[in-house]
Amino acid sequence: MLTFAVAAVVVFSGYGVFTPAQLRCALPGSVGCPGGLLGAPRVVATPGSQWFNITMYDYGFWIVDTVTGANESNSWNLYEGWTVNVNGTSLPPDPSVGGTNQHGAGLDINGNYLMSLPGPVGSWQSTSFTAPSTPSTGNDIFCTIYCGPGHSSQRFSIVNVVAPPPTVSVTASPTSGAVPLAVSFTSTVNGGASPYTYSWDFGDGSAAATTANPSHTYSISGTFTASVVVTDSSGASAKSSVTITVSGAASLVASASATPTSGTVPLAVSFTGSATGGASPYNYSWAFGDGGTGSGTTATHTYVSAGNYTATLTVTDSSGTKAKSNVKITVSNSLPALLVTATASPSSGTAPLSVSFTATSSSGTAPYTAAWQFGDGTAGSGTSTTHTYNSAGSYQASVTLTDSTGRVGKASTYVNVTGGVTKPLAVYVTTNVSGGTAPLTISAQASISGGTGAYPTISWNLGDGTTQSGSSTVVHTYTSAGTYDITVTVTDSSGSTAKNGTTVTVSGALALGITVALNSTEGDAPFNETASASVFGGSSHFNAVTWDWGDGSTSTGTTVNHTYTTPGSYTITAKVTDSKGATATNTTSVKVDPSDTGTIQANYTGAAAPVSITFTFVPSTGSDLDLNMVHWNFGNGVNKVGPATVTENYTKSGSIHVTAWTNDSLGYVANATTVVNISSPGGGGGGGGKQSTGTYVQPVPWLGSGVGDPQTDALAVIFFLAVGLLYLLVTGPRIKPKKPSPADGKKGPSSSRSSVDSAGAEAGDG
Repeated sequence: MLTFAVAAVVVFSGYGVFTPAQLRCALPGSVGCPGGLLGAPRVVATPGSQWFNITMYDYGFWIVDTVTGANESNSWNLYEGWTVNVNGTSLPPDPSVGGTNQHGAGLDINGNYLMSLPGPVGSWQSTSFTAPSTPSTGNDIFCTIYCGPGHSSQRFSIVNVVAPPPTVSVTASPTSGAVPLAVSFTSTVNGGASPYTYSWDFGDGSAAATTANPSHTYSISGTFTASVVVTDSSGASAKSSVTITVSGAASLVASASATPTSGTVPLAVSFTGSATGGASPYNYSWAFGDGGTGSGTTATHTYVSAGNYTATLTVTDSSGTKAKSNVKITVSNSLPALLVTATASPSSGTAPLSVSFTATSSSGTAPYTAAWQFGDGTAGSGTSTTHTYNSAGSYQASVTLTDSTGRVGKASTYVNVTGGVTKPLAVYVTTNVSGGTAPLTISAQASISGGTGAYPTISWNLGDGTTQSGSSTVVHTYTSAGTYDITVTVTDSSGSTAKNGTTVTVSGALALGITVALNSTEGDAPFNETASASVFGGSSHFNAVTWDWGDGSTSTGTTVNHTYTTPGSYTITAKVTDSKGATATNTTSVKVDPSDTGTIQANYTGAAAPVSITFTFVPSTGSDLDLNMVHWNFGNGVNKVGPATVTENYTKSGSIHVTAWTNDSLGYVANATTVVNISSPGGGGGGGGKQSTGTYVQPVPWLGSGVGDPQTDALAVIFFLAVGLLYLLVTGPRIKPKKPSPADGKKGPSSSRSSVDSAGAEAGDG
């Protein structure tokens, strides 16, 4: 009857119940058997290789996949064509059941014997083989146990040959840049069984994506790990990651240009503005320096008074940050006159006389346009032209030449024609401008026709008490306002005279003035202010511009910088004096706010992981901080943008740095940081937090499957043995077990499997 009891224990042990606790394998943690594995699992993640540990003991074996740590005792999945590496450990026998002298494991796939791993008790062996390249299921891996000569038993598990798991690689473009940073991700999958499903985590707390090649825009700065988990149709998965580095937004920079930047009144100027950095969209506003304003990336403005102007472009981005750019515009009353030469060939002859005229300039910019007065009441055009004189007389041919920049010059030449009737002497006067603001420089030309011979006397009266003589062209500057009559008197070689004139109106000089442009009218201390001044009107020479910053500091120059260190409102005064002692001032205001600062308050609801912590960003200074757009970095890989009070869950222990920042209405940043200390589960309070009142439950230190629970089965074992012994005492004398026959031979791992019942339990003598 004792034999019956022991055999029953052996039979039932195949099902993982009623086996004495010392013979069973309870897994502490992920892997391991008592006295079993060869150290820690060898994790080899290289595609193409698998690693397994087999622990062989008296009543079977235990297989562990060392890559995943998973229990493989009920089935063993081999990947097609991969190299399979096996470490086998043979546990010492248990004397209470008679002991063994050798264990061995074998593998049979489709009739092909691929592995033999014999092991004397208390030792270990290793082997490797190549898995078949075609899938199959229901194959056998078996463990043979030798219990003495001729006595053995076997236990089987299922082996499947399956497709290799998928692998995935990830690329991103770009992998770094400034916010907002748009990144395109690409995943490449190999192996596994399609179709695949994708789950992306971009690392910034945003929603997951489920496409193979998504795009994502990072709106906050930081270093993020973007990862994808790919799962094939069989449920196997693979993961790959890429690091994205996002820097803070580039500083806002404004740029202004103008065409043209100089000319005479009235001067029409086209302005173009652009911006980089900051946060789009942008708003563009223009101050043209003469009181005029405009808006948009392009603008046009006409200057109607001479002077030096500074046109200022102010760009404001979506966060309220401002940037400025200036462009200088010079407006004069007139352009310098061109130096012009006029020639006639021939310059004398008998009527009718055909003459070729040419106008050239050594100081202008081609191309040129030319307008001719031939002196006989007719006109022509072109830098080279021809005219025929039909009557006798002395003619002054004059030309007005204009270059591509708008500069004008005049010149004349003489042609003497004999024969026919002599025309009376005549003169005409023209000027390059009819008026302007003092000081005004004009050029006057006399066109002479008729008369006899040359013109020995040409006299000018310029109307302000000034006279000139000897030339048909004069240049003169009027320094005072008034209306001036210009007259010219010409005398020919016969003594005949002719007189003519024109009028020039000169208005008063433009009063001395100064305009001021600031890079910003408000900022946080310490605040760096850049100011520039534009001076117009007055005399032609100006002393240096002086600045009073309103805080006791002064500067000198057209463009200056100053740093305010103390919050407050200040009046900036710019002053300039011209060469005649005239003075102009301009004032503007600037507001300096306290620097934006803040702190983080952390309220623990637990001291040990897992723990939920509520954080509150509290402004210390700065009254207009945006507390609905606080940027949080919780130190555990999670980033969020949200309100001033948020809650985050922590599942791991450690000393964790938490940071937060937000902007004020001007784009200035207030930031804060704190440290929370979270202890390991059951490890007590973390510094700075509220002690958790909950109770941490230690996980059960065994996995349980296939070989029974040593804690729950022990009473059942004792009960079964007691029943067997009681039956023995009641039914009769003790029966001795059969002594092994010398004829019984020892069988290796390839011996018959007939001793295994349909449930997979061991048969045979122990």
